[in-house]
Amino acid sequence: MKKKILWGLSIAIILILMLFFVLLSLELVKQKDCNQYHIEVPENIKEKVEVETLGLTEFQIVDYCVDLTAELLRFSFDQDKLFSKPVCNAHCVTYAQLCSTLCNIAFEKHDLGWSAKRVRGYVALYGVNLCKVLSNIFPKHINCVKDHDFVEVVGSHHTVYVDASMKDVIFTDLKMIKKAN
Repeated sequence: MKKKILWGLSIAIILILMLFFVLLSLELVKQKDCNQYHIEVPENIKEKVEVETLGLTEFQIVDYCVDLTAELLRFSFDQDKLFSKPVCNAHCVTYAQLCSTLCNIAFEKHDLGWSAKRVRGYVALYGVNLCKVLSNIFPKHINCVKDHDFVEVVGSHHTVYVDASMKDVIFTDLKMIKKAN
């Protein structure tokens, strides 16, 4: 009995380590900028963002906005009307647009000089475009998996790529920080 438990525990640890290394190897690859559209954020959420980001660094604001976006949305290929209920169904486009809007609310309110926008690209694993792989596996859903929208945050010395929809799907935001040249 102890041997079975030990084997089971060993396999579980190996699987967790494998998952950890896969998650560390995922990256967001930007291909192009997207047309931004205006999201009318309810006043209570605007006020919450303004108050709760007071005194935070720009990086902390990004983390805060990713978490808040993940609280307000649930990943689905079927979309609800945004803010029609406490947690709305949404896909990556809405996640990226809402998260960038929330970041910009905080950046502007606290006069930080950073900006966020929705961009389009794909998720890569060891250089392999996972959107292309998923398009081949699920041809009926090609419009949902052919590419991926996420957020690009530009600061004075850094560009940050972050994905709030992945926070809900795989429990990590795939944050990538690049120093400006």
